[in-house]
Amino acid sequence: MITLKQQETLFMEISRKLKKRIITYAVGGNAMIYWGHKDATVDVDMVFTDAHEMREFEEALKSSGYTGMDSSHVYGLKDNRPVLLKRTGQERFDLFLDKVIRFDFSDAMKKRAEKTFEYGENLVIKVADYHDVFLMKCATDRGRDKADIKAILENEDIDWDIIISEACNQIRLGNGGSVFDVLGECQKMKEEMGLRIPDRFFHEVWDMFSDKT
Repeated sequence: MITLKQQETLFMEISRKLKKRIITYAVGGNAMIYWGHKDATVDVDMVFTDAHEMREFEEALKSSGYTGMDSSHVYGLKDNRPVLLKRTGQERFDLFLDKVIRFDFSDAMKKRAEKTFEYGENLVIKVADYHDVFLMKCATDRGRDKADIKAILENEDIDWDIIISEACNQIRLGNGGSVFDVLGECQKMKEEMGLRIPDRFFHEVWDMFSDKT
């Protein structure tokens, strides 16, 4: 597990080891920490838009005691598996390039990531907007993500137009299967957990599928 304070100390250490300024995006449990919805996380999920920058960040992690691990142990044989690095008995870093397993980290997502933290001279962390964290976590179908989804819905002022727009955007980007699964997972959580997900979310996104047939 890693807390916000521990994460910030680590990022300062990494920044000192980087040879150039790098921008990356926090998208998972670490984003939840930045938004104040979790005290700690076991996974530090980062998205990069440049392969060279991701490799440099990876090397900085390795020089800080992290070692690579087989991503299939965590993600099976899914496409777009991240690079995984872990320190013994501590948190794991999941490094993604452009796509978070089943979703493109779209231009709209990048634009919404306005919350920004700078560590030293060489590391900039942009935090994914909670609307996008909601969508990505709905697509994972992991038990612990359901608690995060619940926290987002109960503590944030959700603009469902943003979520609907990005879901439709992902369909246009070729990720319709993932969005279809999100609809199913959201319907299940609405029924089983009583989450406040408006019916128009389901209707408007489903209509997008109808328009493409």
